[in-house]
Amino acid sequence: MLNAEMDADQVAGSVKEFCESVLNPMLKQHAAARFHGLWKRCGEFGLLGVHIEPNLGGVGLSVSKAVQAMLSLGEHCDDAGFAFAINVSLFSPISTLRSATSQPQRTDIVSPLCRGDRICAYALSEEQSGSDAFALSTTAKALGDGFLLNGCKTYISLGSVAQEAIVFASTNPERKQWGISAFHVDLSSDGVSRTQIPKAGLQSTPMAAIEFKDCFVGKDRMLGNAGSGGAIFEESQQWERSFVWATQIGVMQRQLNDAVEHANRRRQFDQSIGQFQSVSNRIADMRIRLETSKQLLKHTAELRDQGCSTRLESSMCKLHLSESFLQNSLDSARILAASGYTGEASAISELNDAMAGLFLGGTNDIQRNIISRLTGVV
Repeated sequence: MLNAEMDADQVAGSVKEFCESVLNPMLKQHAAARFHGLWKRCGEFGLLGVHIEPNLGGVGLSVSKAVQAMLSLGEHCDDAGFAFAINVSLFSPISTLRSATSQPQRTDIVSPLCRGDRICAYALSEEQSGSDAFALSTTAKALGDGFLLNGCKTYISLGSVAQEAIVFASTNPERKQWGISAFHVDLSSDGVSRTQIPKAGLQSTPMAAIEFKDCFVGKDRMLGNAGSGGAIFEESQQWERSFVWATQIGVMQRQLNDAVEHANRRRQFDQSIGQFQSVSNRIADMRIRLETSKQLLKHTAELRDQGCSTRLESSMCKLHLSESFLQNSLDSARILAASGYTGEASAISELNDAMAGLFLGGTNDIQRNIISRLTGVV
């Protein structure tokens, strides 16, 4: 179990032991009905509240150590999709609610999420509102002591298994992005329906569309003030874009280890295939992408620990980490060849997982636009 006295190496070692002794044996018997049981064990261990304060149900470690925990989880968990789901929950809805809730709300909302008793989804995207995040059609119209929510959110990670969601809706359409508000919504409320969305990768991170039809939400469920949804979104993206791919960097470490082992063991033309420059060059490139990704992640986590803005670094992290994971997954598939394509081999499933990085959390083309703008391009 994680605790606040651990250093980074102890955090990584403890997560590795948890994966090998608890999580992976449970995952071998995994079924959809057991998702919440697996989730609960991760909460009890501390993975869902690594950098959250103890009085809110978290462990109280630094952001840097939380990232180290996610790297270890990605490397040692047998199901990269499930590891990604834990990471998404920690660095998207939980981190958002920690900062966006008022003091009276915070303990009651955040603590059950850190313990793994409940799951929260982050419901922003719509069919016509993806990269253009504020072009929302979902509305929240004032009614008595609350609001009526109407609209449909789609491509929502954890949407089919969550009991609650952060929902962004327009309370004043005429003000456009300054008229958007955020709500903490109980998904068991009347007027809520969900449809699971099948996908090619990250199979153990369920995705769904969530529809709201005259769903009543009390005023006390609004996060911040009316119209502050845009500011909440901007802050939440500094968490999500910075760290949501941290577990996949752990996967990249495993890919590199497997590629080196295969290159040394596999022989063709009376020599190991690692002696062929095309193979060794790929391994060198995989190592460079892995190390640069770790360093960028480390730098960004340190900035968060210092209370600094990471608007630029968050987009750089999202872009570089996801592109590196995709390219390393391609190189891994090329090196492993048929052995990575057959049976229960993971090379092709990892390639499908990596494809999601091109668009989840904002497309990489949008990240390039943000980076260039923050670098001074007008």
